[in-house]
Amino acid sequence: MDYAEKSGMDQFGVDMRSWFTCYPGRPDYFTHWGGAFKYAASVLGLPIGAYPHSRPPQAEVPAEAKAQIDAAYRRFGLVGG
Repeated sequence: MDYAEKSGMDQFGVDMRSWFTCYPGRPDYFTHWGGAFKYAASVLGLPIGAYPHSRPPQAEVPAEAKAQIDAAYRRFGLVGG
């Protein structure tokens, strides 16, 4: 816990919200939202394959989620700008 506080990982977790595990259309349902993971990987410059979204039936990641994921990585210092 001390390391998380000193390193900023605790704030990073808050900034990321729950986009990796929650879909706004079903807030009471735990899921592994592949599109959020793929988007986060793309922000970091990692390869995500030819198709940038999760396969159906998962919904595409909304703009709000993309903005929050992007901001979390920028604030934590993993990407510039």
